[in-house]
Parts: sequence; structure tokens; C-alpha cells
Amino acid sequence: MSLLFHNDYFDNEIPDNIYRKLNKDRGVNYHFRSDNVGKCSLLYDDFRRSGLKFTKKNWEKYYFKRQSKEPLIEASDYIKQKYKIDLVTAKKYVHFRVIGQTWNGMINEENIIKELEKEYLNIYFLKTEYEKDEQYFTDWEAWHRKTLLFGIQIKPISYSKMFTPYQLKAKENHKKQSDKYSKKYGVPHIIIYYENKKIHNKQSVLDRIDTIMFYKSYE
Repeated sequence: MSLLFHNDYFDNEIPDNIYRKLNKDRGVNYHFRSDNVGKCSLLYDDFRRSGLKFTKKNWEKYYFKRQSKEPLIEASDYIKQKYKIDLVTAKKYVHFRVIGQTWNGMINEENIIKELEKEYLNIYFLKTEYEKDEQYFTDWEAWHRKTLLFGIQIKPISYSKMFTPYQLKAKENHKKQSDKYSKKYGVPHIIIYYENKKIHNKQSVLDRIDTIMFYKSYE
């Protein structure tokens, strides 16, 4: 996969207060489980490898060729009824959560990796298979020649500020998964946050990677 910087994002048209409230609702989030809306990151990876022109519109078409619209309709109806929100707003929220947020998140991932590639010309960053991400909370791996250096999970800075019981439970599970990754592969696992489409606290991230590289050189 050839990585280029991308700036064509889906816009979130939902008022921030409504968007945040819906994101914290466990009932709402239930409708976005993979058994309802599909394994979105896997679908995106398949789209990325499909050879289709890399556009938002093609991604949207690709998704709906492989997934039913019915779960999205059900999610919109649920939100409309529970929160007394007009159906248009509910549909925009659901569309953004499934189509837009998947695209934006993956574009941000690729842009963050591109940033790192500019800093570390001797490191090869490899996108993991969907199963490894699901099992070990690991989006990417850093390699030097045939040596695995560390695993990476890329998240928006908002992830670090999630504190509802439901969110904390999810983060606890993620920590267990990343610990399992480190134990299995014998390498560190790091979370890299992004904010405003750039690496958050970039120097701290680079220092962490430099430290890993330093100790690797003595192994």
C-alpha cells in the first residue's frame, strides 16, 4: 500500500453536544457493533486493495454493496425515538459514525504513519491484518529489516479522555489485548494519539521510539 497524505475528510454535521451525548450512549453504540454494521475496518482494508479510485464516494458505494442499509435505518429510528431528534439528523449521525468515521479514522492512521516514515527512514511500518488488530489492539507494526521493533495502535486524542463506565471497560480490554501482544511477540506496544490530523505530543512519541531503538541496538 503506497501511503500519501490525504486531506479529503467527511464532515461531521452533528452539533457537538448531541454528537458527544450519542457517542456515550451504550444503547446507541450497540447498533454499531460489527455484527450489525459489519467489520468496517476490514471492509475499508478490502476497499483499499480493490483497485477502485480512492474517493469518499467510492468508499461509500463499496460499503453498501457489501452491507445492508437496514441496520443503519434501525439505528436512526432508535436515536429518533429515544432522543426525540428529527430523522434527518439521526440519519446524518449514523452515516457519519459508520461511513465517515471509518474513512476519517483510517485516513488519519495513514497520515500519522506517513509522518513517522519521514522521521525514521530505516523503519518499515506495516499495516496489520484485521484479525491481529481485533485480537491484540494493534493497527501497525514497526520493522527494521526482518526484526519486529514494536506494535502501534493509533487513536484520536479523545480516546484518552473517555471515562464513562462503558468506555473504561472497553479501554481495560484494550490494555489486556496490548499486554498480550507484547508478551506474545516480545516487543513494546505503544498508543499514538493524533489531534487536528497530526501526531499529538509528537516529540514525546519520537523520544519513546528512539528509546526502543536504543535498547534494540543492544540486543
